[in-house]
Amino acid sequence: MKRIIYLFVAICATLATKAQTIESVKTMLTLQQYTKAKEELDKGMGNAKFNSKPEAYMLKCCVYAALAMDNANKSTATGEQLAADAEAAFKKYKEMDAAQALLNDPIYQNGPVNLYSYNYSKGYTDYTTKNWNGGYERLKKAVELKKNIEESSNQDGGISLRFPVFKC
Repeated sequence: MKRIIYLFVAICATLATKAQTIESVKTMLTLQQYTKAKEELDKGMGNAKFNSKPEAYMLKCCVYAALAMDNANKSTATGEQLAADAEAAFKKYKEMDAAQALLNDPIYQNGPVNLYSYNYSKGYTDYTTKNWNGGYERLKKAVELKKNIEESSNQDGGISLRFPVFKC
């Protein structure tokens, strides 16, 4: 009888831990603890149940884009890799969730904006250093991301950026 109870408790603890992974990463993202969020996210992405959710890829986009924009990573190969991973995660998210409802959630809005900012600033830097091809590619990516940004007035009369807007 004890074995059955221990087994039941172990299964419940495992399920509770897995269920909290997305919420814990989301909490760390809200608190801007990006390094911790990345560690938790990388653990979760190894779980098939975790990475089958579109929210997991949106989290990855937001966390990795924020880390790529960090001054410590921005001009390094690590920043390049983080930005590439964020772009791939954003693309995967768009494939998995056609409605893209998470983009209206304030927690997730900075991910695509950080990707846009990263590509724009890297493209501008490439152009100023006369790396024309690299600058062109970066600015092209920034323009693609910009197509999804819509300026709208909020209730206080200020301008806010909102995703997604897909104009055909």
